[in-house]
Amino acid sequence: MAEPCAAGEASSVLFVVLTAHQTRHRALLAHHSWCAGANCLFVAEDALGERWQPAPRWAQLHLSTHPPTGCCRKSRFYCSAHRKRTLAAQYRFLPALQLARRSVGVTSGRVRWVVMLDDDSFVFVAHLLGLLRQYDHTRPLLLGEFRADLRYACGGGGAVLSSTALRRLDLRRCIAASRGRCMQSDWMLGDCARSAGLERVARHGCGSCATRNVSDAALAARLRGGCHFMQQAGQHLGLLRTHLSSPSIVHGRTAANRTVGAALGRWPSPHGQCRAVAEPS
Repeated sequence: MAEPCAAGEASSVLFVVLTAHQTRHRALLAHHSWCAGANCLFVAEDALGERWQPAPRWAQLHLSTHPPTGCCRKSRFYCSAHRKRTLAAQYRFLPALQLARRSVGVTSGRVRWVVMLDDDSFVFVAHLLGLLRQYDHTRPLLLGEFRADLRYACGGGGAVLSSTALRRLDLRRCIAASRGRCMQSDWMLGDCARSAGLERVARHGCGSCATRNVSDAALAARLRGGCHFMQQAGQHLGLLRTHLSSPSIVHGRTAANRTVGAALGRWPSPHGQCRAVAEPS
């Protein structure tokens, strides 16, 4: 059963979902699953070219920064087929944050939290709202699945910024600093967050930022301890479906090479979703 969420509470969190024309099927699935009771804005560089019913909110990015050439020659990290294919997409992240900062909900103060994630991630919205109730959005907070050295929060598990943190980021400078550098989107945000002095909240990660070797038993223990952000969730779908305290945002691929978003999005009535209810008058 979907959990009741006050309409005002659900709208206070803006989910900025990065997508593209070629992955619009994933965005469509998100729109009709976890986004159905949430405040979602889909962001793409190109027109999505498809009418969705009901129509989603989406905005088009116009990028001024593009990835440099020759990244594979500079570092073997970029030589894999996956990283070559997704490198250009990494440079959408900070401009999408810039776009979110100009959105009506953020400028009016109605939005207290902004969540950045890709269209292949999956969100248990009610769980995330429960977590965010513990925190003060007027502090410059960044939550996510951090690496052990706290350099950055792994992008697939989502990055959650308080509205105060978002306003504090010097996004123009950070976007300019990324020009000509071979970088991943979460590295860019990590650098920008450090330069702005954001408070990094790392204790809600599930420990999967840099490894796929988390056992179900180890993950179950972390779930009981309140982990909320999971970068590599593909091998734990059975546990996520049955555990009453699943993470808030999960990402990864299953053994059958399906995205976690696709696997969970077709699972009927997932726990941890919002059923919006009117606020008392």
